[in-house]
Amino acid sequence: MSFTTLLKRVFFLAILLSMPCQGKKFIEPTITEDASEKPLDKPEFKGLPFAFHTEMLQTTVGAAGVVKHAWQPQATLFSGGFYSKNDSWAIYGGAYNYQPFSSTQWMISADIMRAHYTQGFYRFVNDIDDPSFNQPERQLLSARQGFSRITFDYVLPIGAGKKGSVATLRQPSSPEELHDIEDWLPGQSGFTTLTFMPFRRYLKYDDQRATDAQVTDISAGIELEINYDNRNSTTMPSQGFQVRTRYIEDFGDSRRAGYSQIEGEYSQFLSLGKSKFFQQQTIAFNALIADTPSWNHKRNGEYRRPPNFDGVTLGGWDSLRGYDTNRFYGRAAMSYSLEFRAIPAWHPLPQLPIIENYRLPWWQWVLFVDAGQISDEFNLSELHEDMKFSFGGGIRMNIEGVIARIDYAKSSEDGQLRLIINQPF
Repeated sequence: MSFTTLLKRVFFLAILLSMPCQGKKFIEPTITEDASEKPLDKPEFKGLPFAFHTEMLQTTVGAAGVVKHAWQPQATLFSGGFYSKNDSWAIYGGAYNYQPFSSTQWMISADIMRAHYTQGFYRFVNDIDDPSFNQPERQLLSARQGFSRITFDYVLPIGAGKKGSVATLRQPSSPEELHDIEDWLPGQSGFTTLTFMPFRRYLKYDDQRATDAQVTDISAGIELEINYDNRNSTTMPSQGFQVRTRYIEDFGDSRRAGYSQIEGEYSQFLSLGKSKFFQQQTIAFNALIADTPSWNHKRNGEYRRPPNFDGVTLGGWDSLRGYDTNRFYGRAAMSYSLEFRAIPAWHPLPQLPIIENYRLPWWQWVLFVDAGQISDEFNLSELHEDMKFSFGGGIRMNIEGVIARIDYAKSSEDGQLRLIINQPF
């Protein structure tokens, strides 16, 4: 591969990685070969400056760099940053998928982000005047935000986990390489992963009125997660299911009351087989339920509730996609998503002049519908009353192992076009 081609690939990845995303990692690097059986590859660095223009940031310049095989075959380092005409800026750095002390079951990742957006749309709740459930107000504000976190993953040595934690990164590159799911028990199939993640997140408004309306602008604590993943792929699954349970505890401090939060999520994938026009057709279903058990409890006279930027919310990239991010906020939530995903047999993208040098093994057409509700009580009946809906469609592409997602969704309030990375579930 030529040096020019390498630079083109890093440039495109830099643009993708400047997009917003969700998940326990900012980017989730994957491998398609058994790195654990190869000799140790030398670190390989790729870097390039970039520039783009958006309505929120205006003209923006930046740079990004990636180190593959960063002293372990499966490990990756990434760093990037930008500065815009309206004085907005962001910096990010991450180290992913390191196995400590020659362990085959452990994996450690860490990342940090700092940003200052001078013209950003934010939704915040006036917690001081009304500390009960309400809908966030949409404001154009200047704010500083960021996070830091360390993720410790332990893959249980059962089922597919007997192959070690690196096996969770290996992905088939085309639908033809997918295998059938024959077993449905953790001891026989799939990966069971225990995750421990200390974190600190913050969102500080420059507007004093917005700042004064918040109980806290910091969320810090630990996340504990049990994840059973029995899909035949994390990027283009056609069979199997995934079950995740997450517990979040912010212990608080002298200035903050802290909070407790719990989530349960289930995803199911059903193959509809091939057709003349599609290599793969899949029905994908996701259900999520969340609660804040500490919602009505107090510490030092303050409610133990999370800030709305880090609490139970609906609306955004992965739930009620026709609404603004964090459109609805409260104690508990119920969310459903149903998608039809199809990988066309027709694949013209690799022949397009602009992206012909990138590895694009497949692209995917998607139709989806979302439903969800927020409540100030954990009550299943209330969570299914007067549910909000959105529907839409999108295109997803595997570009150099990164899933780029273009979704358009419509709701009763507005329409939302989003360019992001990673599958919603």
